[in-house]
Amino acid sequence: MAKTTTKSAKKPAVKAATKPAAKATKPAAKAPKASAGSATKAAAKPAAKASAKSARKTKAKSGKKPALALSMLKPSVNNMSVRVFARAAGLDHSETDVWGHTRSPEYMARNPAHLTPMIEDKGLPRGVLWESCAIMQYLANKHGLEKLYPKAPAKRAMIDSAMFYLIGTLYP
Repeated sequence: MAKTTTKSAKKPAVKAATKPAAKATKPAAKAPKASAGSATKAAAKPAAKASAKSARKTKAKSGKKPALALSMLKPSVNNMSVRVFARAAGLDHSETDVWGHTRSPEYMARNPAHLTPMIEDKGLPRGVLWESCAIMQYLANKHGLEKLYPKAPAKRAMIDSAMFYLIGTLYP
C-alpha cells in the first residue's frame, strides 16, 4: 500500500507551524495582485469571446436586414464553400439553416429545385440563386472581388477549374 503523507507532516511541529504562517504573510501581499491580474486576464478572454459572439449575432439580428440572405445546410461541403466565401469577402449576410425545410411549400415556391445553398438577393432576376459555384461567381462579379475571382482569363480559369472539381469530382 502506498504511503500518502505530505512533507509538512514529516517536519517537526514547530517548523511546520512557523513556515506556513510565514508563507501566508508573504503571498498574502502578492496574492491580490496575482489573483486580480489573473482574474482580469481570465475574465477578459471569455468576455472577448462573448462580445465577439454577440456582435455576430447582433449583426444578423440588427434592425437593418442584411443585403444577402443565405439558406444552407451546415454539414454540406458545397454549402460550406459559400459560407466561407461570404465571410472571406466580408459580405453583409445572414445565414439560415434550412435542415428539414427544403421541401416545404414556402421553400419550394422560391426554389423549385429545393437545393442548397441558396441566396436571396434583390439584384437577381428571380430574386434567388442556387448552386454553390454559381453563387460564388455571382457574388464575386457583383461586388468586384478580384482577389477571390480574378478577371484575368488565365487566373480565372484556375479558379473555375477548382470550382468544377468541387462540384464534379470532390463532392458531386
